[in-house]
Amino acid sequence: MEGELKRFYFHCSDGLDLVLDREGIEADGSEVLWWALKAADRLMSALPTYDGWSAWTVSQPIFSGGSLILRRGFWAVSREPS
Repeated sequence: MEGELKRFYFHCSDGLDLVLDREGIEADGSEVLWWALKAADRLMSALPTYDGWSAWTVSQPIFSGGSLILRRGFWAVSREPS
């Protein structure tokens, strides 16, 4: 059913450290990429002096098996300068 909202969780990791999204968001499946980029941006904003973002990925588990993993690294997220 198109337009049906589902709960998505966006976990962030560099292979050593893991930041779990315990709340998730309700969204249409077509919005998953936008919300994944938003998750990366939130974490980057929380640690503005950290510079190792290129090793990080955002993973969105799919409970029917497998997962959607954005492997470009956080460096691909652009933000307006403060």
